[in-house]
Amino acid sequence: MRLNEIPEAWLQDWFETRAQENSLCSAITNTSDLDGRLEYLKSRNKRTEDIERAGLEHAKDICRSLLEATILAADRSVSLNTSSQMRPDVILYTGGANYILVELKTKAAAERQGVQELLAYSAAIKLAYPYVNEFLFIVVAGAWDVLLQRSVQALIMEGRRILPLQWSHDVTHAYGVRGMQKEDVLEQLRLKIRLDLFNMRFVQPYDPFYAMSSSTLGVTVTDGAVSRARHYLGGVGFKAVRACQGMQQSGFVVGWTNPVDRYGYCLMSLVLVTVNQHWLYSEYLPSDFEPSDLGKPIGVGKLLDKKANSVYGKHTKGLDEDDFFGRSRAYCAVEELHPQSSLSYEVLERHRDIDAERHMEESWRNPSFEQGDDCNLKHLLGRLGGLSNIRANVFLPFGELADFTTSIRHRNPPYLFDVVKILEQFCEHKDGSVLSLPTYPRY
Repeated sequence: MRLNEIPEAWLQDWFETRAQENSLCSAITNTSDLDGRLEYLKSRNKRTEDIERAGLEHAKDICRSLLEATILAADRSVSLNTSSQMRPDVILYTGGANYILVELKTKAAAERQGVQELLAYSAAIKLAYPYVNEFLFIVVAGAWDVLLQRSVQALIMEGRRILPLQWSHDVTHAYGVRGMQKEDVLEQLRLKIRLDLFNMRFVQPYDPFYAMSSSTLGVTVTDGAVSRARHYLGGVGFKAVRACQGMQQSGFVVGWTNPVDRYGYCLMSLVLVTVNQHWLYSEYLPSDFEPSDLGKPIGVGKLLDKKANSVYGKHTKGLDEDDFFGRSRAYCAVEELHPQSSLSYEVLERHRDIDAERHMEESWRNPSFEQGDDCNLKHLLGRLGGLSNIRANVFLPFGELADFTTSIRHRNPPYLFDVVKILEQFCEHKDGSVLSLPTYPRY
């Protein structure tokens, strides 16, 4: 045992005693920092900070729950069979019928298993009690290694309710914890919320003209069916926006109705636009386009960069410098490592109601629901430019674009011309920020 590493049994006893006294919150030293950070985020009201804001709200709710929570069991099995492995360190329940599952870790080597164990315990309880309320998780650890940090952040991104706590003490004895009595050590024990784990940003430099890709759902209807079709397409659009917000995407939904032609028909369109992570490898990117500062690749970008260099080197080995076609094949091989996003198409398709569409098609005269793609935002804006005097039925930005539209105090634009103007302003806003892109190939 390290000098200042306390035995897990000590931490277990201390936590149980505090929980029985409903005094755990008083042992947390930075609840005021949590409140201050929440107030700051609420005042900003940015969509790109939704994950942090919701996660901190959940953490605050758990702190409040601890003021009245009751211990159900400690170190007792919740297994559905005779297994003795499914033993949460502490189980509490609240007045609102939520179970609080607590995992205590004092040894750095065992920390990485903390989140895995909590998920396993909650699954066992859910299988036994199918209608149980949402679980609240608490992880208490000392070292907080990287795997534990990322595991907790994964739960926060999924919207799970978790309170990450770090234990510490002020023991200064020459022999560390081993040189002191248990009671003296536990008297100095305190907890701190790991607020830094909630601070996640889902914003990256990109050129909206080429990074944003779209999918269009269109239908040709008679003049009398416009209202019903608009209602249906609007519903699909709202569902698509909610789905994209959950994925921390940035983009928008826009819908419009073309004028009725002389035969009494009109085309109605709904477009979903999202960011393509691998846009720098798109076949539609101009050959002379290159960010001004590539920076160093990070994370998975470093793996892709290494693989891209390897593939490119393999395909160009032995080629003459003027072998244009050979090098073109090498670039194509590298592009295959970065498949282009079909997210816009998939999200729209996922939220279409095929039965409702079929019923509408049977009720109307020769209607036709069709879905297709634009290569990028630049192409879409060119298409919208020819429809600038048409009124927009709906314009719903989300993610970073929503924050931008709020900053310029835009109101729901009445015409497609206004939509195009907002998007062009957003492109100017992002211009110059296409720096340090981690997955751009450097040969």
